[in-house]
Amino acid sequence: LASRRNLCLNEACRRLPPIDAMETCNILKKTGRCPYRPEPRSLNLEAVPPVLSVRRLLRIGRTSGVCPYFLARRLSEDSTVVVAPYQYIFNEAIRARVGLNLEGKILIFDEAHNADKIGQEALSDTLSERGLKNALRELEAIEAPTTPIEELMNYLEEAVPGGGEAKVKAGPELRQDLEEALEGRIGDLLESWEPLVEEIRTYKIGRGLAPICYLNGVLNFLSLVDSGEAESYAAIYRLSKAGFKLIEYRCLDPSLAVKPVVERAFSALIMSGTLSPLDLFTEIVGLREVEVRAYSSIAKPENVRTFIDTSVTTRFKERSDEMLMRYGERVASIVSKVPNGVLIFFPQRAFMIEAVKRWVDLGLIERRGSSLTLGGKRVYVEGEGASENARIVEEYKKAAREEGAVLFAVFRGRNAEGSNFPYEEARGIILVGLPYADYRDPTVKAQIEYLNRKSPRLGERWYVMDAFRASNQAMGRGIRHRDDWCTFFLLDRRYGTHWRFISKWATENGVMPIDALCEVDF
Repeated sequence: LASRRNLCLNEACRRLPPIDAMETCNILKKTGRCPYRPEPRSLNLEAVPPVLSVRRLLRIGRTSGVCPYFLARRLSEDSTVVVAPYQYIFNEAIRARVGLNLEGKILIFDEAHNADKIGQEALSDTLSERGLKNALRELEAIEAPTTPIEELMNYLEEAVPGGGEAKVKAGPELRQDLEEALEGRIGDLLESWEPLVEEIRTYKIGRGLAPICYLNGVLNFLSLVDSGEAESYAAIYRLSKAGFKLIEYRCLDPSLAVKPVVERAFSALIMSGTLSPLDLFTEIVGLREVEVRAYSSIAKPENVRTFIDTSVTTRFKERSDEMLMRYGERVASIVSKVPNGVLIFFPQRAFMIEAVKRWVDLGLIERRGSSLTLGGKRVYVEGEGASENARIVEEYKKAAREEGAVLFAVFRGRNAEGSNFPYEEARGIILVGLPYADYRDPTVKAQIEYLNRKSPRLGERWYVMDAFRASNQAMGRGIRHRDDWCTFFLLDRRYGTHWRFISKWATENGVMPIDALCEVDF
């Protein structure tokens, strides 16, 4: 199962946002304007291959004239194994639309280290100044009353602070504010708006416009605010990067997404290489009656070595030119000793660029023509765009396998999760610091405070776990096969004080002080 963006063959709706794509699809079906049939009546389902990837579904759709999106939904009813995105599992409305019944099913959550965050995203929404302005124009076009939208725009104008600052309110406060601004119950307004959504879409299709309905987005936001879980939400008032005023209605409780799904299924297997510590993760997602297992690395323990350097740190208060110089000297020493490819991860891109410039000035990184070298290896820096990064990584891997190379990257970035650097492509991985989320971010602060209210210091423990989750993910790039090998260098004293948050597979061969590196052969 996949979204229309991946399985729809009709260009008129596949590139639209999910809700708009769904409504556009419904209208195209009703009016007979989609060339792909939703019902596979003319298709012999018994002749369809037993295992269907997205690519194979698209191929069948093109040749048979049957919509791959609806074909997948139909075949999933009788399939032994159904693969679906996390959003399909956590979002009850999506499950209902695609007919995904969890009762009696065994759920397997793969790469579950992000399950809590994805679940929270599925239960969150945003109201923006831009969306309200577009909704206002839609109501004017069909000559419908615009007063409620104007009242919401006035509320945003008054409530959202300027100057790049942010304001946080509890969920119940936002609901009360909106009912006062709208001068009535939110539920009454939703009932009056629902018929207007399809009227707006029909109006746009009749004029050859993309049937995106911004009013529907406003309706969905208000419906979420009017739900019964406001105590588990925070409203973040701030400006977008483009300067538009917005309110982010953020779910702060991962258990609201994860727990109901697990309880509805027959059983669940939740797995990841970076869930550590397991007892803390299960507490945060609200699962109490669970069996917990931690397994060894797929690689031989002797192929995995971990060093910790407690003489350095990237703590914001301790960052200085001297500390950056110490980091540079340590990194240069490691890179000159480790053969082939070395990945180096930094907490932020700006900090990474600052380190490169500083190490060039100190002579630790040398210029050779248009290239940079560190410890005799060519330096590559993670690209900001997807295509640019793919090209850089391909060049790095080739150089790593031959004469050796270094790739500078960012925790939680394109190369820290989901990427593979087996064998010579990552003989060593260096973690420069610990990637804590920005404590000043209002969403992070609200999350910590909410979890602390649920259980003493639970928020602080979540904050540490979140940082180590990113570190463990970055380390995992170097162990991809049973016969793989990699040496990890954790350069921050906080790895020494919170070592139990490091994944078991990275520490079962022991953790050595960085001074022991001189005794190790590669």
